[in-house]
Amino acid sequence: MDSARLGSLIEQDGSLRGLLERRVDALAKKPFVIWRGVAHSYAEIDARANRVANALLARGLGPGDRVAIMMGNSPEWVALWLGTAKIGAVAVTLNSAYKGEGLAYLLSHSRPRVLAIDAELAPRLEMLDVWLPEVHIDGGELLDGSDGRPPEADLSLGSPCSILYTSGTTGPPKGCLLPQGQYLAAAHLHADNCA
Repeated sequence: MDSARLGSLIEQDGSLRGLLERRVDALAKKPFVIWRGVAHSYAEIDARANRVANALLARGLGPGDRVAIMMGNSPEWVALWLGTAKIGAVAVTLNSAYKGEGLAYLLSHSRPRVLAIDAELAPRLEMLDVWLPEVHIDGGELLDGSDGRPPEADLSLGSPCSILYTSGTTGPPKGCLLPQGQYLAAAHLHADNCA
């Protein structure tokens, strides 16, 4: 795909929310995620993402606030990530292998307002001697908001979307802030490569 075409697609979407909601409007019943043999449609994942977005808004979170996700792959993980992006909050995706000092460092460094964590990983939090955000086991109440589309957020291609941590091979992991536009470019390039 040439850069002019890619730029045009990214501008049209404007944000991850824009891309997702346009796809939902066009492909509502088509499979978006297939997990353990079960297809979850675009509309289903979008409704779950809306629940997350609305639950976060109800807790006073908004653009720039950090939402940590320490869960294994699942449709709930996708909904948490997309719901966070829909309101302009920043997803901090934590590797589920972290524990002890490594996990304490990531939480202290990223300072999330909330943390969604798998039940089997939650006991690791009890061992930490650090400030902890509001914790939601298996996503908990963050998956229970209204499924209506949340109010529009002021999103742009440069709006922060996620913080990914490096492996920390030369010291502590570094948090890499990725903008919404980065994910849009990756999505369109991947789709073009698979066509």
